[in-house]
Amino acid sequence: MKKAFLCIAVALMLALSSTVIYGHSVECSTSTTNLQSIALQFLQQVAGFNTSDYQINASSPSEPRGTWGAQITPHFENFVKANISNSRGESEAYLNFMDGTFWFYQLDSSSWDNFGTNELSFNDLLKTLIKVVNGYHAFFNTSYCSDFAQLAFSALQTQKLSVENRDFSLQIQRGTSAPLSNGIYATCYSKIDGENTSNFRSMQVGISKTGVATWISDGMMIYYVATTNVTVSEEQALAIAEPYIQAFAKKNQREVTAVSTAFRYEKDGIEERGDTLAIYPEWTIYASYNQVSVYNTSEAYLFGYSVVIWADNGGFAVNEPDYGWPPTTNGNVGLLFLLIPAVIIMIFVLASGLYLYNRRKMKKPESYIKGNDAA
Repeated sequence: MKKAFLCIAVALMLALSSTVIYGHSVECSTSTTNLQSIALQFLQQVAGFNTSDYQINASSPSEPRGTWGAQITPHFENFVKANISNSRGESEAYLNFMDGTFWFYQLDSSSWDNFGTNELSFNDLLKTLIKVVNGYHAFFNTSYCSDFAQLAFSALQTQKLSVENRDFSLQIQRGTSAPLSNGIYATCYSKIDGENTSNFRSMQVGISKTGVATWISDGMMIYYVATTNVTVSEEQALAIAEPYIQAFAKKNQREVTAVSTAFRYEKDGIEERGDTLAIYPEWTIYASYNQVSVYNTSEAYLFGYSVVIWADNGGFAVNEPDYGWPPTTNGNVGLLFLLIPAVIIMIFVLASGLYLYNRRKMKKPESYIKGNDAA
């Protein structure tokens, strides 16, 4: 009876923790019955894993689960896992869908070398990028992919890593470290008001050095611009932020040494304004102080002060000091504290071993020692 009660209690605790960690688990209004089929077609027609060279098996879609926030405007995420194999090995691919719409694809980086044999030139990598983007355009009928492909072709012709037109900006990076060594990573940003861009309104494609599509994400399908109506100027934003910056500096006996501003479009991550997938204009004002020192009792170090103001209504998105732990100092101290016990244990083990060895040697018969010496 006690065992049964204990099992029930453990089950309830696991269910509660799952609810806390993963959020909502209610049915999504968008049908997800065809996501498995979409995933298989995507891997073949977009990622380029044709069935003549690869064997692909996709799992059933996961149960829809609520994303971050999801209180005011619920959004539900599903994922499909696929196993891809050929004569050289196998890998796992993951496809995520938001409200039944494709969001991103990722190939397990630990097995990229299983696919493709020869390292491609930069030009051939760009040609692969164009092929993937055109395949994506044909598969999902996304108009912006035409601009993406055209800009990638322009990069191929001009050998430039940064190209743009009236509506989009394409940035291409060469991979310099694992796992994208010698591959490319391309990001196509959607211009807002013909000028400003946002990471959330962008499409990214990663190509490995052997020409395999390793990452495709599409924020243009998911995130939308809630408003472009900017009513707060840079000067007004600075005027709003200045009293808070100076008041904190005075209270903590610090002097402001520099103030910088930046304008961008960001999402309302904490959902104070509504939809977590909406993008709003904002001003970021950052102040640096004349010293970096301990800020509070937890030994956090104060670096500066940030004020983020929504540029369309003047409200605060962030208004707080910036503090953390310097990685170099604390990292070395932390490493030292980790090494001290290890050194003590090592000394203890060596000393114990030496002691036992000497004691054992003292107990050996005289003939045994002489015999070994003679040998």
